[in-house]
Amino acid sequence: MRDSETEQTTTAEFDAALAHAERLLGTVRDLRRAISRLRLAEIAAAAAWVLACALVRTGSASSRTDALLVVAVITYAGLALAVETLGVRPLVPRIRRDERSMIELVDTLRELSPHLARREGWSGMRQNLVRTRLGQFPIGVPRESR
Repeated sequence: MRDSETEQTTTAEFDAALAHAERLLGTVRDLRRAISRLRLAEIAAAAAWVLACALVRTGSASSRTDALLVVAVITYAGLALAVETLGVRPLVPRIRRDERSMIELVDTLRELSPHLARREGWSGMRQNLVRTRLGQFPIGVPRESR
């Protein structure tokens, strides 16, 4: 870290940057939960289709029933593709972007905090609070979004 970077940064700027990183972390977590809910809905719909198809198939065996099952499977496949394409895929680049920004910012804050604490005379409690807040973030490279 450059000395000029350390000398120019204030506690207020540090706190603002850390708060921004925490907002990014919250956004990433919210987006991951949204993807999980969409995928769970896909799984539940698939299970319902399988159950419905099994019940219809065991009830009667006719060409009309077979045609209905084919339509049901095609409909489900279309809905699942729509959920993935319109719901999940648009979120993945945003997660990656926000994670990358967050990790770069937090890596800088982790390097900066001891220098700033020493220069501005942070109390032990303040230093522990900063370490705890920084500890909630992943370390290093963002994980791949599925």
